Amino acid sequence: MNDLKRYLTFRDQIQTMDLIQWHGDSLISKIIRWKTGGSETHSGVACRLADVDRVMTLEAISRGAVPNPLSKVLAKYHGKAYWHPLKEEYRPYVAHAFNWMYDKIGTGYDYEGIGSHLFGRVSADARALFCSEYVFLGWKVRCAEELVIELFEWLLDIKEVPLPSELHKIGIYQEEGKRIL
Repeated sequence: MNDLKRYLTFRDQIQTMDLIQWHGDSLISKIIRWKTGGSETHSGVACRLADVDRVMTLEAISRGAVPNPLSKVLAKYHGKAYWHPLKEEYRPYVAHAFNWMYDKIGTGYDYEGIGSHLFGRVSADARALFCSEYVFLGWKVRCAEELVIELFEWLLDIKEVPLPSELHKIGIYQEEGKRIL
């Protein structure tokens, strides 16, 4: 079990749709870093359940798109984790992106897409999801395509899904993350 002191220093500040980035120590994570040239190997978003003071993560893992208690994931994780707060101008639209992601819970994992991502770029497709695709499409599909919110129009120009190591750099999140594990 990991020491969660770092996480507990930031826990009260983490809000719904803030980005959680993972830098794993596993063999698969090392392969992802080698093939993509990036540092982060997994992405998810935070979900704060205020009534019960719980912080969850919505993420696409081998079981598909699922919610997990963030503290339990951090306690067992082999590697580092970083929290990237959402930029304030996007905060008013959190419910839109979150509801899209929530509706996708149970969607299968995009093994084909992640495999292709290791050898090139992948076009977004919500029939099956991998981690950065899940987060990215929450914003793009709901806010830019369905609701046509002007603030998100630039997302329409991004045709290929960002890698986990690119997600915090596309402009929605603060690029400088805070290490929570």
